[in-house]
Amino acid sequence: MKCSLAALHAFKRRDDNGKDRATDHPLYKLIHHRPNAWTSAAQFVMQLEQDCITDGGGYALANRSGDKIVELIRLAPRSVCIETDDATLERSTKSH
Repeated sequence: MKCSLAALHAFKRRDDNGKDRATDHPLYKLIHHRPNAWTSAAQFVMQLEQDCITDGGGYALANRSGDKIVELIRLAPRSVCIETDDATLERSTKSH
């Protein structure tokens, strides 16, 4: 059995329209090393990929301390409800 993992990367746009990996982005360490105390980065991405395949979407709670995101916690897709504002068409999520 073979298994592959899609890497998550954040990029910043250069003035010449090129792009560079945004290793200085505040979420870089969470995405690439450890999103929370009990989940490795590889396991976190794999769970979100599986959620996308089986349930149509993968969701995570950005747990904050003040303005800083300190951990990402996977949410079970069936516990998340997506709502769309009729006036602005802006989407929001609610967890139940």
